[in-house]
Amino acid sequence: MPRKPKREGYVDAKGLHVGYVRFPADENGVVVRRKVKHKDYDEMLRRKRALEAERDAGLPPVSRVQTVREWCEHWHANIAPQTAKRATLNTYGDALRNWVYPYVGNVALVKLNHRHYDAMMRALEAQGLSSDSRKKARATLNRALVCAVQRHELTRNIVAEMDGVPTVPKVKDALTKPQVTVVLDWCRNENDKYEALAVLVLLIGPRQASALDLRWDDIDFGENIIRIEDEKSPSGTRDVPMPQRLRDALLRHQQVQELERMVADVWGDPGLVFTTSIGTRIHRRNALRWWHGVTEKAGVGRRRMHAGRHTAATVMKDDGVDTAVIAKILGHSRTAVTEAFYIKPSTAQLQPGIDAIDRIYGDD
Repeated sequence: MPRKPKREGYVDAKGLHVGYVRFPADENGVVVRRKVKHKDYDEMLRRKRALEAERDAGLPPVSRVQTVREWCEHWHANIAPQTAKRATLNTYGDALRNWVYPYVGNVALVKLNHRHYDAMMRALEAQGLSSDSRKKARATLNRALVCAVQRHELTRNIVAEMDGVPTVPKVKDALTKPQVTVVLDWCRNENDKYEALAVLVLLIGPRQASALDLRWDDIDFGENIIRIEDEKSPSGTRDVPMPQRLRDALLRHQQVQELERMVADVWGDPGLVFTTSIGTRIHRRNALRWWHGVTEKAGVGRRRMHAGRHTAATVMKDDGVDTAVIAKILGHSRTAVTEAFYIKPSTAQLQPGIDAIDRIYGDD
């Protein structure tokens, strides 16, 4: 009877199968061994063979002192762009810079543990960060660590082992029709440079990235059509008739921009509608700062820029516009999404139900 092949490695106290791969000595004569662990023996063996193949190909062993920041920067610059769109990459970058690097960026990647993660999440909560923002921080770090495990930079992803962030009900911050008028009138009276951006966001509700990426070629003043390129959902790219207030604001904006270009020493991109003072794309963070300043100074309080999308949907619905039409303007493929997430019933819409109750129970 043929003898069974000898099993490689051993089982540790946690029940994980462990294997080692020995790399050639480096220039200092130090021999490096890399450990591979997994609860499934065959998977451990597969990873061990992959690591052996890297060794046999002459690749050096992964540095034990690589930090979380170093790995995440490599992932964000070289791996994530293979599958993620630009708007998603911007979200990853912001989450890493603002929420991950300050707390675990200097931790050695292979030494990242549950305590580091817990401390990071507690600190973000103490900052007053919303549950959505904390979810983004967790999800971004998790994606980076998933790739680290796949590429044998790590043997386990500790974030995937942790509980998720509790969901907190979202605050509905859509503006009412009177509030929209107040904000737009403030922009007009104050000659705000980005008045046309405020009109665009509040009247037809494009996503922030779509608004900031808008190009003059997307606007046909002759046909009175504006094309919204939706990077999040390419199927949502649509041609929308321009409201008169938006058309007028864009024409004024075009005239001002032409004057700015004439006096500027350099101008980054002549095709962009909304730009910085040197013609480059406005960073999303700077756009948010501008927007928060506008809504606060106009007296309606601090609002999300994405609230403009909810505002456009709700105002149109209150005026009797069919949900299917609203969905097309917002770029939704299904009206159910529009109804569930973007339209908040007004008090006036609910009143007929209350009137019916009064009719039914009004008489004792």
